[in-house]
Amino acid sequence: SACHDSDNPQAGLPLTNYTQIRNAAENGNLINRINSSSNPMPPTGQNSTVITIIDQWKNDGYLEN
Repeated sequence: SACHDSDNPQAGLPLTNYTQIRNAAENGNLINRINSSSNPMPPTGQNSTVITIIDQWKNDGYLEN
């Protein structure tokens, strides 16, 4: 199962749908953790392509496509 699935989400943070992810991005520390060099998410290694996409999503106002 995924780290942030609905069954047993890491840090009590399920990220399984748009509303949960947008809330974590806007009101939580999701974007800070994704961009963190000292405490990154995912801890297994960051993906620069994903970081670019998420940063652009933030810049565009968290649009739901």
